[in-house]
This record gives sequence, C-alpha cells and structure tokens, in this order.
Amino acid sequence: MGMRDRILALMMQNQIGYLSGEQIAAECGISRAAVWKHIDQLKKLGCAIDAKPNCGYRLVSLPDSLDPTIVKTFDFSGLLKSDVVLKHFESVDSTNEVAKRFAAKGDKDKTVYIAEEQTAGRGRLDRSWTSKKGANLMFTILLRPTFRPQDASKVPIIAAVAVAQSLRNFTRLDAQVKWPNDVLIGTKKICGIRCEMAADFDRAEWLIVGIGVNVNQTVFPKELADKATSVRAESNRNTSRPQLLLSILSDFFDLYKKTFEEGGFDDVIVEYTKMSVLFQQMITIQAGGRETHGRCIGFDREGCLIMQNEQNRRVRIMAGDVSIRSEKTYV
Repeated sequence: MGMRDRILALMMQNQIGYLSGEQIAAECGISRAAVWKHIDQLKKLGCAIDAKPNCGYRLVSLPDSLDPTIVKTFDFSGLLKSDVVLKHFESVDSTNEVAKRFAAKGDKDKTVYIAEEQTAGRGRLDRSWTSKKGANLMFTILLRPTFRPQDASKVPIIAAVAVAQSLRNFTRLDAQVKWPNDVLIGTKKICGIRCEMAADFDRAEWLIVGIGVNVNQTVFPKELADKATSVRAESNRNTSRPQLLLSILSDFFDLYKKTFEEGGFDDVIVEYTKMSVLFQQMITIQAGGRETHGRCIGFDREGCLIMQNEQNRRVRIMAGDVSIRSEKTYV
C-alpha cells in the first residue's frame, strides 16, 4: 500500500472526526509537510477533504474515480491484496491496445488496465465503441493462460456471466447475455466484450479481455439511441463506478478459477443459459457471408451456440452475428 493509500485509509476509518497532521505523520512515519503534500494530491484526485486549523483533516466524500487509490477504498473482499494489479489512465486509444503493449513488455497475469476515456475503442467485429469520458467503465484484463488456446472460447462466456451477475446483484437490473459476448437490459446493449489472444498451436502467450460497460452516460449518439443504454438510464440514479468495477473483477476471477482450476465450466454454462436472451428463440446467424436460420437450443462446453436449423439438424456455431428473427431492435 502506497503512502497516499494509507492516508486515505486512515481518513476513511475516522470520517466522523478530524485527524491532525501530527497524528497522520506519526501513524505513517512521515513529516507533516509530507502529509500536506499527500492530502493535496488526494484533493486533486477529487477527494473532498475539509481542512480546519488546530483540528486537522476530515474526509467528506470520495470522487467517482477509477484511480487505484480510490478503487482500493472499496476493496472490502481483499481482491486487490492478492495478485490483481490495477493500472489507470486518463485517456488512451484503446485499453486493449494498451494491454497488448504492456503484455509485450512482460506485464504479469491479472493486470487490469483502466481508462477514463478511449479515443479509438473497438468492439466485436471491429465496431467502434462510443463512450463519454468519466461516465463509464472501460478496462482490459491481461491473462497469461496455462490452458490450451482451444479453450479460450470459454473466456467471453465467463466475462459475460461476470458482468451480468454484477449488474443484477449491484444495480438490481435484469441483465441478460447475448451470445457470444454482449450484455443487454431489455433489447438494448449495456456492455460489450472483446477478447484477443496471441498464441502458438499449443500455448497462449497472452489473452486479453476488454470490457466496456455503460454506467452513468445518459445521452448516446443518434445512431445508437435505440440500441444502447446505461445503468443510469435504466435506474434513474448514478452508480459508483469503482464499486461496480470491483464487483465485476471479483466475479470474473472467481468464475475463471472455477473454470480452469476446478473444472466447473458446466456450472458457468448453466448460469449463462439462464440469462441468455437467445435461448429457445428463433434466430438468424450471419457468418462468412451466409445466413443460417433456426432455434437456439443451448450452448456447449466450448462456449459454442447450438442451433436446431430449419432442416431439424443440430448445428454447432463457433462464431457469428446473431439476431432474434422476430425483433426489430438491436437484439
């Protein structure tokens, strides 16, 4: 824990009264001048701190920032005390591109790259991802897998379940998943997931999981107004981004461990199927310039969609763009 983190933690523990500069200095083993410097840095992060002569400092409120110092104050489960590392950026081209660059430099497994803004974010099928600065969650998880590259198809399923579970538990919204890697509220998209991998035939060098969640954004470009939504738009209240981030990360790493260390992917697929907006629906899949029609009857242990086509045959779909045939909206 850095010095700034320690000082913020002290103030979090003493929010009712004031902590003198002398008390903080003694507790942290630094000078009162250094205390003032760290307090000033916390204020620049957006922390509202009341400073009163002869009394000291009192934390009034925390900002809705994704800076690790702020995020750590909500880490009641101890996730960030394990081997998860957060790296925060004000503005990047794309968190996936940042993750690739740091992966090439040797960053460790379970490093998470978070941005307040993306200028060139991309979603699945290389579609652009539009997001207002400081309003949403945009982050990428770097993994150094020990599993076979063929098993990577399970990771988007894990990520989608983690996001949907967190949205349901943390915001009480009825989040659903849309194969292969979208999360919806009703017929509108609230989250997109983009996974990329560098691998040989039998070994993955790295795998990155990019996740974008619309949290507090209320206005979308005209072309997305009937296709996109946010937690704020659905619940009519702002949501703490640091707390939602921690919830998603905690659920993701729990499911990742369950799948690849405990062999529990069958349970993940059961949860995915329960939350699927496609299950038992008549769907159209576009892939390779062709359209395939049929009913979604489930998902297999590799994360593939199973369709019963119009000839009453079971077809295993590994990738494609899916829509529900009766819907005229995004889904």
